[in-house]
Parts: sequence; C-alpha cells; structure tokens
Amino acid sequence: MRKAIVLALGALLAAGAVEAGKPASAWLRGNTHTHTTDSDGDAPVQQVVNWYHDQGYNFLLITDHNRTSWPQKADLNDKRSDFVLIPANEITERYVHLTAAGITDPLTPASMRKAFEANGTYGEGVTDQAKANPGIVTLFGNGIVATGGIAFINHPNFVDGVQAADIIPAKNVTHIEVFNGHPACYNWGNDRHVSVGAKWDEILSAGRLVYGVAADDAHNYIKTGRRYACPGRGWIMVDAPSVDAQSILDAIAEGRFYASSGVMLDRCVYGQNKINVRIDQEATQRELGKGFLFANITDEGQEGYTIEAIGQNGKTLAKTEGTALSYRLKPGDGYVRLLVTYCHRNDDGKYYSYYAWTQPVMEKK
Repeated sequence: MRKAIVLALGALLAAGAVEAGKPASAWLRGNTHTHTTDSDGDAPVQQVVNWYHDQGYNFLLITDHNRTSWPQKADLNDKRSDFVLIPANEITERYVHLTAAGITDPLTPASMRKAFEANGTYGEGVTDQAKANPGIVTLFGNGIVATGGIAFINHPNFVDGVQAADIIPAKNVTHIEVFNGHPACYNWGNDRHVSVGAKWDEILSAGRLVYGVAADDAHNYIKTGRRYACPGRGWIMVDAPSVDAQSILDAIAEGRFYASSGVMLDRCVYGQNKINVRIDQEATQRELGKGFLFANITDEGQEGYTIEAIGQNGKTLAKTEGTALSYRLKPGDGYVRLLVTYCHRNDDGKYYSYYAWTQPVMEKK
C-alpha cells in the first residue's frame, strides 16, 4: 500500500519558507535515465517499457544518446492507466552527458550550438572543446531549458567526468545524479573523483539549489550481473497530483521528490526550515529481496539503518541509528539534506549499503 508523502514546493524550500504541506495521494515511482537499441542499449524500446511497467513504475524517461524519445514509440494500449512515458534525450559529448527531461525538440549538441550562434547568445564562456568545462555544461543546460526541458547532470564521475566547478556557473542545470546504476560511474569516488555526494555538497555550499536524482542508466536487459548496467537500481519517488507527464515534470522541477537506491521512506516533510523523515522498513526489505540493487560494497561498515543530516561543506549536523529523524536548520548550517542508509554484512564478509536522499533545504538569508 502506497504511503503519504508531504513536501513543500521547491521555491519555498529554497527560501526556507514555512508551509504546512499537502499529503500526496500516492508515491509515483520513475526512472529518468535508460537506453534502448536506438542508441547503445541491448533491448528495443517496447521491451524496456514493458520491464518498467511490469515492475510497477509509474513513469519512464528513455534517454538514448542525442535522440529524443517520444512516447508514441511504444505501444501503451495494454498498460495501466497510471503509467506514462515522458519525452527525453541524453545530450552526449564524450563524457559530458545531460538528461534533457520533457523536451519537445530533437536536440543534439550540434543543434544547440547552431541555435545559440544564430541568436548571438552562445552561452557564457562557451568553447567548442568537447571536454568538461563551465562552457560546455552551461551551453547544454541553456539549450535544454530553451527548448522546454529540465537539465540534469548525469554521472559526474564517469571517466574524466564533470566537477562541481563546472556545474556551479551553469544556472540552468538544476539536477544532478547523486546515484547512477552503471558500474562505470563510480558514485562513491575513485582515484579521479571524490564521491558525487561531496560534489553535490560543494555545489550547495556555493549557494546553488540543485536537486539530487537516482537513476538506472540501464543499458542491459538481456545480460545480468553487477558488471552490467541493469535496470531497477536507482529511481525517484515523486509527489505529483496526477499521473501525467506535465504534473510529474512540474514536481521534478520543483524538487518534490526523493531519490533512492533501495531505501524507501514513508514520511518526508519539509517546512519551517526543517526536514522530517521516517523509513519504511518493510518496503526497503522488499526492494532488497528483488535482487536488482547495486550496493556500495566496503570492507567496513555499520549494520542497520542510519540517517545523517548534512550541511554546509558536507558537515554532519546530526546523526541517528534509528528509523526517523527531524532536523531544523540553525544559523550557519547553510542548508540541510538527509542521507538515509541501510547496511548489512553479506556472506562474503563485505558491507553492502543502500541509500535514500532527500532534497536540500537552503538556509534563509
């Protein structure tokens, strides 16, 4: 049974305004990043759509590289009425990738350059170098928003990646993948990158309100296993008033969602400069039992649930080993976001961790 979520509007969160909140009629579960044989996936569009529908998702964005995917590409006649496809594209230039969510045009890096050059508004500091720099990220973000979309930075730790300094000046880039289910995306860092969470904190600490997304980036529906990019690993839970593309996109744009790689919440309340969450333990255990998840595997860990309140410069503001936490912003906190973790020790002696991420509440200035 779906449970209530209470969320304030993203604009109010940014201002730290007080709102009593409104109960949503249902959680809407969706994936914002996946691929088909139209680019580099191993399954055709209809098979991909069937997978997400049959697993109980409410919405899906197919994001083939530099190809806008329209809902008409799949047959939805035999699908539930609470399942929708949302047009999208993964704007791709080497390792700089952005989801263009809800766009209405066939968008590519070349078409964006052409449009911005013709209009004389190419973008701040933009160059033609196909590498991660503020110009490229700014250009892509501007182009996505100019064509009616929402711009997400995807897998910032992929190959040479995208750094926080590349994202901070790109004002139209409003979302970042804090979790990506592709094994080559190194969410928790490697020798080239700090964790994506640390990059997110750097962006937030600079005063930029950017929302955190978890997504599959699924390519492999036929091959399975941890070394493949399989579905069911990361998703967002959205508070939208109805199951239609525009309502869902509006909620995503306003930050009315939380992100998950396995941990489920039955309460997430924003208001009066405060966040209040409670873990849905039964739903979390059901997710683990499906066998789809992509754990953070470490040699050391702490079994059970923990919830951390994180603020300016990634500082831990509060922490509990319980299943609920309420945190009110204090002067100097800058912002607060909650990281919810479930960890268990596996038969191999390693510690396997799964997460949920709330959206940040910014300190009112």
